[in-house]
Amino acid sequence: MPTPLVISLHGDEGSPKASHGIWQQAARDNGYVLLSPACPRELGCTGRWGDGSWHRDGPAGSVAWINAQIDAVEAAYNIDRSRIYLVGGSRGAVYVGFHAHALAPRIAAAAMYAGGYSSLTSTCASCALPVYILVGGRDNLLDIATKARDWFLGCGSEVVFDKMRGVAHRGAGKSLLAGKANTILDWFSARPNVCLTGTARRR
Repeated sequence: MPTPLVISLHGDEGSPKASHGIWQQAARDNGYVLLSPACPRELGCTGRWGDGSWHRDGPAGSVAWINAQIDAVEAAYNIDRSRIYLVGGSRGAVYVGFHAHALAPRIAAAAMYAGGYSSLTSTCASCALPVYILVGGRDNLLDIATKARDWFLGCGSEVVFDKMRGVAHRGAGKSLLAGKANTILDWFSARPNVCLTGTARRR
């Protein structure tokens, strides 16, 4: 039976270990394959995803690299191509905000926690991507998470803006371990990809 896939992008700590640990149990509980890639130092990444300009082919090259990682997982596992999802934490969430539109329609939905951002382009995807944003009310990246919300709403996306009262930056990871990871994967599971064809449109 085909299995859904969730890709988790780490923050500026530069290692996928922490983000993988946050999502591992929820992925098991919900029947997901979990891919937690490290930003590739061999291609020039210093451990921070940034906007992907570390890649020799620029940001578009970084998106192609992530697609290649998905290709490798699809070659190894029976992945349900209508249920591929992307999450990012902290500055990994910023990268997701920058490039979720470029990874659509391959991904069915995206989530950002403890961060986020608006797209690098003024072009919306032809089929709006569902987005879940989890952020603390005391998070130092709340402002840019709000930018992400506004961008995706402006593109017609279904957006959940889950603002946790009194929670600071590191509290988002704790909330995921305490149940929010299951909440997000449940939300993903109800949203298979309906955007596998189409062209871009202007905002």
